[in-house]
Amino acid sequence: MQKAVINLLQNTNTKDDNQHKNKLVKYSKPQNSLTFAAVEDAAFKGDIKKCLELAKTVAENEHHPRAYIVLAFEHIRGTFLDKNVDTSKKYLINALFYGLVETQFCDDDFLEDLCDYIKFIIKSKYSKNNKQTLLSTIKKALEAKSIDLKAFNDEFKKKHKIDLSTVAEWNI
Repeated sequence: MQKAVINLLQNTNTKDDNQHKNKLVKYSKPQNSLTFAAVEDAAFKGDIKKCLELAKTVAENEHHPRAYIVLAFEHIRGTFLDKNVDTSKKYLINALFYGLVETQFCDDDFLEDLCDYIKFIIKSKYSKNNKQTLLSTIKKALEAKSIDLKAFNDEFKKKHKIDLSTVAEWNI
């Protein structure tokens, strides 16, 4: 499960991926702070406890969207932190608030992290109600920032081979 946290932080984008996402992302390069770099470094070294502690600090002090999504993801997964849908949703809301700008995602990495989170929700054994709550939170935030949902679905489908238009909890 340590690998799951590391994978979330190791988004690799090809040149073609970046060109395709230009419409969806404000900055193709991550907008990372030095303290968020420490979060990634701890994850890559396998110190997940330190990674998550640093993520919480960076989220609280810098309102870093990727730090929030890392915490949201871990609270929904429940491997290293308590599994708690409400806590995950709280971090998710903050991630979306700080990670979305009008019509775009703040950067490629945040877009990738959010897509990974959505995939996990879809594939999880959570109740339909919990899935609907989390997915509708995301969809409403995207709509509020006028994100092109078709372009987003295309990116998601390209990465995860899932068409969001076929996911009942996404479409409610």
